[in-house]
Amino acid sequence: MSKKHTADNSRRELSESIWDCTILSLGSILIVALAVFFAQISSLFSTLQYPSRPLSSAIDIRGVNRLIVGEDPKILGRAVAEFVDRNEPFVCRSCIEAKKLEFWNRDENLGEVVSNDTAAVSIRISQSKDSGKAIFARKSDISPNSEESVYSEQKMSFHDFLRVYDQPLENDIHYYGAQINVVESLPSLMPKIKASAPSAAILNAVGPTPSAKHRPLTLYIGKGPLTTQTHYDSLENLVCVVAGGTKTFDLYDPASSSLWLYVDRPKHGNASPVTTDNNNFPLSKFAIPSTATLHPGDCLYVPVYWYHSVLTSAHRTISINWWKRPDHHKMSVLEKLFCGREGELSRAKC
Repeated sequence: MSKKHTADNSRRELSESIWDCTILSLGSILIVALAVFFAQISSLFSTLQYPSRPLSSAIDIRGVNRLIVGEDPKILGRAVAEFVDRNEPFVCRSCIEAKKLEFWNRDENLGEVVSNDTAAVSIRISQSKDSGKAIFARKSDISPNSEESVYSEQKMSFHDFLRVYDQPLENDIHYYGAQINVVESLPSLMPKIKASAPSAAILNAVGPTPSAKHRPLTLYIGKGPLTTQTHYDSLENLVCVVAGGTKTFDLYDPASSSLWLYVDRPKHGNASPVTTDNNNFPLSKFAIPSTATLHPGDCLYVPVYWYHSVLTSAHRTISINWWKRPDHHKMSVLEKLFCGREGELSRAKC
Protein backbone atom coordinates (compact mmCIF):
# COMPACT_ATOMS: atom_id res chain seq x y z
CA MET A 1 0.00 0.00 0.00
CA SER A 2 1.41 3.39 -0.97
CA LYS A 3 2.28 6.01 1.60
CA LYS A 4 -0.25 8.37 -0.02
CA HIS A 5 -3.07 5.84 0.35
CA THR A 6 -2.11 5.23 3.98
CA ALA A 7 -2.17 8.97 4.70
CA ASP A 8 -5.57 9.33 3.03
CA ASN A 9 -6.96 6.54 5.18
CA SER A 10 -5.56 8.15 8.33
CA ARG A 11 -7.12 11.50 7.44
CA ARG A 12 -10.44 9.80 6.69
CA GLU A 13 -10.42 7.91 10.01
CA LEU A 14 -9.50 11.09 11.86
CA SER A 15 -12.31 13.00 10.13
CA GLU A 16 -14.82 10.26 10.93
CA SER A 17 -13.67 10.20 14.54
CA ILE A 18 -14.05 13.98 14.85
CA TRP A 19 -17.53 13.78 13.29
CA ASP A 20 -18.56 10.99 15.66
CA CYS A 21 -17.37 13.05 18.63
CA THR A 22 -19.25 16.07 17.33
CA ILE A 23 -22.47 14.06 16.95
CA LEU A 24 -22.06 12.64 20.45
CA SER A 25 -21.44 16.12 21.89
CA LEU A 26 -24.45 17.61 20.11
CA GLY A 27 -26.58 14.69 21.25
CA SER A 28 -25.46 15.17 24.86
CA ILE A 29 -26.19 18.89 24.69
CA LEU A 30 -29.64 18.18 23.23
CA ILE A 31 -30.43 15.63 25.94
CA VAL A 32 -29.35 18.03 28.69
CA ALA A 33 -31.36 20.87 27.11
CA LEU A 34 -34.47 18.68 26.87
CA ALA A 35 -34.03 17.53 30.47
CA VAL A 36 -33.78 21.14 31.69
CA PHE A 37 -36.79 22.13 29.57
CA PHE A 38 -39.03 19.36 30.92
CA ALA A 39 -37.83 20.04 34.48
CA GLN A 40 -38.85 23.68 34.11
CA ILE A 41 -42.23 22.70 32.65
CA SER A 42 -42.80 20.28 35.53
CA SER A 43 -41.79 22.95 38.05
CA LEU A 44 -44.16 25.46 36.43
CA PHE A 45 -47.14 23.10 36.61
CA SER A 46 -46.29 22.24 40.20
CA THR A 47 -46.11 25.94 41.07
CA LEU A 48 -49.42 26.65 39.37
CA GLN A 49 -51.05 23.84 41.34
CA TYR A 50 -49.55 24.98 44.62
CA PRO A 51 -48.77 28.70 44.28
CA SER A 52 -45.79 29.87 46.30
CA ARG A 53 -45.11 33.35 47.57
CA PRO A 54 -42.96 34.38 44.53
CA LEU A 55 -45.74 33.44 42.11
CA SER A 56 -48.47 35.06 44.17
CA SER A 57 -46.49 38.28 44.17
CA ALA A 58 -47.03 38.51 40.42
CA ILE A 59 -50.24 36.58 39.71
CA ASP A 60 -53.29 36.15 41.87
CA ILE A 61 -55.64 33.22 41.60
CA ARG A 62 -58.87 33.69 39.66
CA GLY A 63 -58.68 37.21 38.47
CA VAL A 64 -57.58 39.78 41.07
CA ASN A 65 -55.34 42.16 39.15
CA ARG A 66 -52.14 43.56 40.56
CA LEU A 67 -51.49 47.28 40.96
CA ILE A 68 -47.94 48.16 39.97
CA VAL A 69 -46.54 50.80 42.33
CA GLY A 70 -44.32 53.27 40.51
CA GLU A 71 -42.52 56.41 41.59
CA ASP A 72 -44.88 58.92 39.94
CA PRO A 73 -47.83 59.60 42.31
CA LYS A 74 -49.94 61.05 39.49
CA ILE A 75 -49.64 57.91 37.38
CA LEU A 76 -50.32 55.74 40.44
CA GLY A 77 -53.36 57.79 41.39
CA ARG A 78 -54.81 57.52 37.88
CA ALA A 79 -54.31 53.74 37.88
CA VAL A 80 -56.13 53.40 41.20
CA ALA A 81 -58.92 55.72 40.05
CA GLU A 82 -59.52 53.50 37.03
CA PHE A 83 -59.98 50.44 39.25
CA VAL A 84 -62.32 52.37 41.54
CA ASP A 85 -64.33 53.72 38.61
CA ARG A 86 -64.78 50.14 37.26
CA ASN A 87 -65.49 48.89 40.80
CA GLU A 88 -62.78 46.28 40.30
CA PRO A 89 -60.58 44.89 43.11
CA PHE A 90 -56.81 45.14 42.92
CA VAL A 91 -53.90 43.82 44.97
CA CYS A 92 -50.92 46.01 45.77
CA ARG A 93 -47.95 43.79 46.65
CA SER A 94 -45.37 45.16 49.11
CA CYS A 95 -47.49 48.29 49.17
CA ILE A 96 -46.01 49.21 52.55
CA GLU A 97 -42.26 49.02 53.07
CA ALA A 98 -41.09 46.39 55.55
CA LYS A 99 -39.26 48.93 57.73
CA LYS A 100 -42.57 50.77 58.27
CA LEU A 101 -44.13 47.60 59.71
CA GLU A 102 -41.62 46.85 62.46
CA PHE A 103 -43.75 48.50 65.14
CA TRP A 104 -46.60 46.00 64.59
CA ASN A 105 -44.49 42.89 65.13
CA ARG A 106 -44.71 42.95 68.94
CA ASP A 107 -47.77 43.36 71.15
CA GLU A 108 -45.57 45.11 73.71
CA ASN A 109 -45.23 48.00 71.28
CA LEU A 110 -49.00 48.32 70.95
CA GLY A 111 -49.55 48.08 74.69
CA GLU A 112 -47.01 50.78 75.41
CA VAL A 113 -48.46 53.24 72.89
CA VAL A 114 -52.11 52.80 73.94
CA SER A 115 -51.38 52.87 77.68
CA ASN A 116 -53.46 56.05 78.06
CA ASP A 117 -56.38 54.80 75.94
CA THR A 118 -58.83 53.50 78.52
CA ALA A 119 -61.94 53.08 76.39
CA ALA A 120 -63.31 49.55 76.29
CA VAL A 121 -63.45 47.85 72.89
CA SER A 122 -65.87 45.18 71.67
CA ILE A 123 -64.12 41.83 71.28
CA ARG A 124 -65.69 38.93 69.43
CA ILE A 125 -65.44 35.45 70.95
CA SER A 126 -66.00 32.21 69.07
CA GLN A 127 -65.13 28.53 69.37
CA SER A 128 -63.39 26.42 66.72
CA LYS A 129 -65.78 24.19 64.80
CA ASP A 130 -65.28 20.74 63.29
CA SER A 131 -63.60 22.41 60.32
CA GLY A 132 -60.83 23.60 62.64
CA LYS A 133 -61.73 27.27 62.09
CA ALA A 134 -63.45 29.68 64.43
CA ILE A 135 -66.43 31.14 62.54
CA PHE A 136 -67.33 34.77 63.15
CA ALA A 137 -70.79 35.16 61.64
CA ARG A 138 -73.37 37.69 62.79
CA LYS A 139 -76.25 35.27 62.74
CA SER A 140 -76.14 31.52 62.58
CA ASP A 141 -77.80 31.27 59.22
CA ILE A 142 -75.22 28.52 58.93
CA SER A 143 -77.87 26.70 60.96
CA PRO A 144 -81.05 28.13 59.40
CA ASN A 145 -83.28 26.99 62.25
CA SER A 146 -81.48 29.17 64.78
CA GLU A 147 -81.41 32.95 65.13
CA GLU A 148 -78.61 33.00 67.68
CA SER A 149 -75.29 34.64 66.99
CA VAL A 150 -72.41 32.33 66.17
CA TYR A 151 -70.10 34.50 68.23
CA SER A 152 -70.50 36.51 71.41
CA GLU A 153 -69.18 39.97 72.17
CA GLN A 154 -67.45 41.18 75.29
CA LYS A 155 -66.30 44.64 76.27
CA MET A 156 -62.76 44.79 77.59
CA SER A 157 -59.77 47.07 77.59
CA PHE A 158 -57.37 46.69 74.72
CA HIS A 159 -54.65 45.81 77.24
CA ASP A 160 -56.70 42.89 78.57
CA PHE A 161 -57.36 41.71 75.02
CA LEU A 162 -53.65 41.73 74.20
CA ARG A 163 -53.02 39.49 77.19
CA VAL A 164 -55.47 36.75 76.16
CA TYR A 165 -55.95 36.62 72.39
CA ASP A 166 -52.57 35.05 71.54
CA GLN A 167 -52.59 32.49 74.37
CA PRO A 168 -53.74 28.84 74.25
CA LEU A 169 -57.29 28.83 75.58
CA GLU A 170 -59.59 26.07 76.76
CA ASN A 171 -62.15 24.61 74.36
CA ASP A 172 -60.43 26.24 71.35
CA ILE A 173 -61.86 29.67 72.19
CA HIS A 174 -60.74 32.51 69.93
CA TYR A 175 -60.72 36.22 70.83
CA TYR A 176 -60.92 38.45 67.79
CA GLY A 177 -60.53 42.22 67.77
CA ALA A 178 -62.57 43.16 64.70
CA GLN A 179 -63.65 46.57 63.42
CA ILE A 180 -61.97 48.33 66.34
CA ASN A 181 -62.66 52.02 65.88
CA VAL A 182 -59.17 53.49 66.08
CA VAL A 183 -60.27 57.14 65.99
CA GLU A 184 -62.55 56.78 69.02
CA SER A 185 -61.10 53.87 71.01
CA LEU A 186 -57.35 53.87 70.28
CA PRO A 187 -56.45 57.42 69.23
CA SER A 188 -52.87 56.99 70.47
CA LEU A 189 -52.31 54.58 67.59
CA MET A 190 -53.10 57.20 64.96
CA PRO A 191 -49.49 58.44 64.51
CA LYS A 192 -48.23 54.85 64.16
CA ILE A 193 -50.92 54.06 61.58
CA LYS A 194 -50.10 57.21 59.65
CA ALA A 195 -46.44 56.19 59.61
CA SER A 196 -47.41 52.72 58.34
CA ALA A 197 -49.90 53.83 55.71
CA PRO A 198 -49.60 53.06 51.99
CA SER A 199 -49.01 55.85 49.50
CA ALA A 200 -51.25 58.88 49.88
CA ALA A 201 -51.78 58.70 46.11
CA ILE A 202 -53.50 55.33 46.58
CA LEU A 203 -55.60 56.37 49.58
CA ASN A 204 -56.76 59.60 47.98
CA ALA A 205 -57.65 57.91 44.71
CA VAL A 206 -59.84 55.30 46.44
CA GLY A 207 -62.08 58.10 47.67
CA PRO A 208 -62.64 60.83 50.25
CA THR A 209 -62.55 59.99 53.94
CA PRO A 210 -66.01 59.71 55.52
CA SER A 211 -67.04 61.34 58.78
CA ALA A 212 -65.96 59.90 62.11
CA LYS A 213 -69.37 58.25 62.70
CA HIS A 214 -68.63 55.88 59.78
CA ARG A 215 -65.43 54.56 61.38
CA PRO A 216 -62.95 55.68 58.72
CA LEU A 217 -60.11 53.66 60.26
CA THR A 218 -60.50 50.23 61.82
CA LEU A 219 -58.10 47.68 63.27
CA TYR A 220 -58.37 43.89 63.08
CA ILE A 221 -56.20 41.70 65.29
CA GLY A 222 -56.48 38.00 66.02
CA LYS A 223 -54.94 34.56 65.86
CA GLY A 224 -56.64 32.00 63.65
CA PRO A 225 -57.50 30.03 61.86
CA LEU A 226 -60.71 32.02 61.79
CA THR A 227 -63.16 33.02 59.10
CA THR A 228 -65.75 35.76 58.72
CA GLN A 229 -69.22 35.59 57.28
CA THR A 230 -69.61 36.46 53.60
CA HIS A 231 -70.79 40.07 53.42
CA TYR A 232 -70.46 43.32 51.50
CA ASP A 233 -69.61 46.84 52.69
CA SER A 234 -71.28 50.09 51.70
CA LEU A 235 -67.97 51.97 51.82
CA GLU A 236 -64.88 51.60 49.65
CA ASN A 237 -62.26 49.61 51.53
CA LEU A 238 -58.47 49.45 51.33
CA VAL A 239 -57.29 46.72 53.69
CA CYS A 240 -53.60 46.19 54.45
CA VAL A 241 -51.96 43.41 56.45
CA VAL A 242 -49.30 44.95 58.69
CA ALA A 243 -48.13 42.01 60.80
CA GLY A 244 -48.09 38.28 61.26
CA GLY A 245 -49.57 35.66 58.98
CA THR A 246 -51.91 35.95 56.03
CA LYS A 247 -55.47 36.89 55.14
CA THR A 248 -57.19 35.23 52.20
CA PHE A 249 -60.13 37.01 50.60
CA ASP A 250 -62.78 35.35 48.44
CA LEU A 251 -64.55 38.12 46.52
CA TYR A 252 -67.83 37.93 44.56
CA ASP A 253 -68.82 40.62 42.10
CA PRO A 254 -72.23 42.33 42.57
CA ALA A 255 -73.93 40.60 39.63
CA SER A 256 -72.91 37.09 40.76
CA SER A 257 -73.73 37.89 44.37
CA SER A 258 -77.26 38.99 43.57
CA LEU A 259 -77.87 35.78 41.61
CA TRP A 260 -76.18 33.05 43.63
CA LEU A 261 -75.53 34.14 47.24
CA TYR A 262 -79.17 34.09 48.43
CA VAL A 263 -79.13 37.80 49.20
CA ASP A 264 -82.02 38.84 51.44
CA ARG A 265 -81.46 42.28 52.93
CA PRO A 266 -84.55 42.34 55.16
CA LYS A 267 -83.38 39.09 56.77
CA HIS A 268 -79.57 39.15 56.54
CA GLY A 269 -78.69 42.82 56.07
CA ASN A 270 -75.38 43.07 54.22
CA ALA A 271 -74.48 39.41 54.87
CA SER A 272 -75.03 36.18 52.96
CA PRO A 273 -76.08 32.94 54.67
CA VAL A 274 -73.86 30.93 52.33
CA THR A 275 -70.75 29.23 53.72
CA THR A 276 -68.26 26.87 52.11
CA ASP A 277 -69.40 23.89 54.19
CA ASN A 278 -73.15 24.46 53.92
CA ASN A 279 -75.30 22.37 51.58
CA ASN A 280 -78.54 24.29 52.15
CA PHE A 281 -77.89 26.70 49.27
CA PRO A 282 -77.34 24.65 46.08
CA LEU A 283 -77.17 27.62 43.68
CA SER A 284 -74.16 29.04 45.52
CA LYS A 285 -71.89 26.62 43.63
CA PHE A 286 -72.26 28.92 40.61
CA ALA A 287 -70.76 31.85 42.52
CA ILE A 288 -67.07 31.58 41.62
CA PRO A 289 -64.94 33.97 43.67
CA SER A 290 -61.82 35.90 42.84
CA THR A 291 -59.20 35.08 45.46
CA ALA A 292 -56.26 37.00 46.89
CA THR A 293 -53.98 36.17 49.81
CA LEU A 294 -52.37 39.10 51.60
CA HIS A 295 -49.01 38.92 53.37
CA PRO A 296 -47.58 41.66 55.61
CA GLY A 297 -47.13 44.79 53.52
CA ASP A 298 -49.79 43.81 50.96
CA CYS A 299 -53.01 45.78 50.42
CA LEU A 300 -56.31 44.91 48.73
CA TYR A 301 -58.98 47.22 47.38
CA VAL A 302 -62.41 45.75 48.18
CA PRO A 303 -65.02 47.72 46.21
CA VAL A 304 -68.53 48.48 47.42
CA TYR A 305 -71.12 45.73 46.84
CA TRP A 306 -68.46 43.04 46.44
CA TYR A 307 -69.41 40.25 48.82
CA HIS A 308 -66.36 38.72 50.47
CA SER A 309 -65.30 36.29 53.16
CA VAL A 310 -61.94 36.41 54.94
CA LEU A 311 -59.82 33.54 56.25
CA THR A 312 -57.10 34.50 58.72
CA SER A 313 -54.17 32.10 59.09
CA ALA A 314 -53.18 30.43 62.36
CA HIS A 315 -50.53 33.06 63.09
CA ARG A 316 -51.04 36.32 64.95
CA THR A 317 -52.26 38.70 62.26
CA ILE A 318 -53.01 42.42 62.23
CA SER A 319 -54.69 44.37 59.44
CA ILE A 320 -55.84 47.95 59.06
CA ASN A 321 -58.81 49.10 57.00
CA TRP A 322 -58.96 52.55 55.43
CA TRP A 323 -62.62 53.26 54.60
CA LYS A 324 -63.56 55.74 51.89
CA ARG A 325 -66.80 57.31 50.72
CA PRO A 326 -68.02 55.88 47.37
CA ASP A 327 -69.08 57.89 44.37
CA HIS A 328 -72.84 58.57 44.52
CA HIS A 329 -73.45 57.88 40.82
CA LYS A 330 -71.57 54.58 40.97
CA MET A 331 -73.60 53.51 43.99
CA SER A 332 -76.82 54.32 42.16
CA VAL A 333 -75.82 52.22 39.14
CA LEU A 334 -74.71 49.31 41.31
CA GLU A 335 -77.90 49.43 43.35
CA LYS A 336 -79.98 49.09 40.20
CA LEU A 337 -77.87 46.17 39.02
CA PHE A 338 -77.77 44.51 42.41
CA CYS A 339 -81.47 44.76 43.13
CA GLY A 340 -82.64 43.96 39.61
CA ARG A 341 -84.36 47.25 38.90
CA GLU A 342 -85.19 48.44 35.41
CA GLY A 343 -85.54 44.91 34.13
CA GLU A 344 -82.13 43.65 35.29
CA LEU A 345 -81.97 39.96 36.20
CA SER A 346 -81.49 39.50 39.95
CA ARG A 347 -82.56 37.17 42.72
CA ALA A 348 -81.55 39.57 45.47
CA LYS A 349 -84.31 40.61 47.86
CA CYS A 350 -83.92 44.30 48.57
